Amino acid sequence: MDLDQAATAAFTSTSGHLSGILPSSVSVTKVIKALIAASEEKIAQIDSQIRDLQCMRDRESGLIASLKLVISPIRKLADELLTNIIRHAGITQTVFPLSQVCKHWRQLAHRIPALWTGRLPLRLLTVSNPSPEHIAFIKAYVQRSNPLPLCFNPLGSSSNKTISPSVAEALVTGASRWVELDVGSDHSSLLEAPAKLRSEPLKMLESVKLRGCNKAQMSVSAFLRAPLLRKVTLCVAQTDKFPMPWAQVTHLELSEDDFSLWIGILLQCTNLAHAKINAEHSGEQDADTVTDDLITVTLPFLETLDLRLPTRKVASCFGRLALPKLRRLEMSLDTGNEEWSAPTSDVFSQFQDRSPNIEYISLSLCEIYSDALHSILLHSPHLTDFHLDCCRYSVDDYFLEHIQRYDLDQVHLVPRLERLLMWDVDDSWTEERLLAMIKSRWWTAKELQALSAPPPVARLERVEISRTDETGPPFSESFQREISRLKAQGLNVEVI
Repeated sequence: MDLDQAATAAFTSTSGHLSGILPSSVSVTKVIKALIAASEEKIAQIDSQIRDLQCMRDRESGLIASLKLVISPIRKLADELLTNIIRHAGITQTVFPLSQVCKHWRQLAHRIPALWTGRLPLRLLTVSNPSPEHIAFIKAYVQRSNPLPLCFNPLGSSSNKTISPSVAEALVTGASRWVELDVGSDHSSLLEAPAKLRSEPLKMLESVKLRGCNKAQMSVSAFLRAPLLRKVTLCVAQTDKFPMPWAQVTHLELSEDDFSLWIGILLQCTNLAHAKINAEHSGEQDADTVTDDLITVTLPFLETLDLRLPTRKVASCFGRLALPKLRRLEMSLDTGNEEWSAPTSDVFSQFQDRSPNIEYISLSLCEIYSDALHSILLHSPHLTDFHLDCCRYSVDDYFLEHIQRYDLDQVHLVPRLERLLMWDVDDSWTEERLLAMIKSRWWTAKELQALSAPPPVARLERVEISRTDETGPPFSESFQREISRLKAQGLNVEVI
């Protein structure tokens, strides 16, 4: 069947439909075109009807959703409960999007300060060239949190980010409600903002951490008006540019090479509980003078003290201190080819007599000999942990012999010692003396239960010793067997 025949057939099948439309003389091609146009018009009418129906369906669906929302249980929640739900969702620092959910949520968010107390994200504080809208955003956040404490993420470790002066000024409008300030001192805009405060106290500030190496050209005295300030970390070039209410500080971390400055600060902290001082170059140019007329100052609450200072300054430091509650003492000494001298040992022993409750002593990088170590242990009746790290000349048979337990009626050195760690020391000790010391202070659990009376010294829990020269002569097989046997009995012992 050719094309003309097919068209004729189609025409014939629709002739009844078109008989009233077209005259009989019309050609087949014109008939087909008319059919197409008629069908297209029909389809357009149907599509229009479908769109109208879809719009009607969408309107009805929206009405259903609105009606369901009206009767939703969350609509019946008290504002206080809804506030707690939002806070515990962990999204308080993105409260702005939440305020766009509906008119009720926006009104609720704007009038409840608790929703604006999440930490301001770092990305919002370090915007370069912030727009007026962004500054308004920061100010609104600060204002809406009033009168509750204001927090923002620390900037101390973000050396590659800066705060613009306009953002700093927006933040300082809530300075009286700052809880903590943690910035690198290269963020001069945020340091200058408190410097501009006149009489307004930082009444909620509890912690200050300032780090960096700038020249601290401004002097910030606003911290003196912070009645709750307890924790201070200052690692700056000029500590004296940042005066603090030292008498109320309980936690102090200080990096300062001026000996008179940092020791003067330490002695003012009469409520101090924990201190860490980095002063390894303190007094490099001046020799230490040990005098008998040093006035000692009691810090009655200090429990932990971590010092990094030259050996030459040990006597000048500890000759001034009485720490009756001190439990933990760590010292890393920049020796500068200086030994722990006999006068230093005498002064330190006197300090220990004024501070009799030390339980933990750690010495690092100290050129100290066994007789001075013996003096330290002799004045440490409550010592449980003794650590030596890179004190290469300190451990010998004399030292180990004095730790060893002997007769039951003898007064024993460090009777409460449980952990003895000696890392990177010379091999001036013998295997026999080390084993004798360990065994004299070690009992298996079964042996301990069988004793008729408590032993005169505590049982060792951990013993470690490593030699400076790891390529030295190997330990004897008998010694290694004894160490393995002690390990099998439960003692944590390592000899390298």
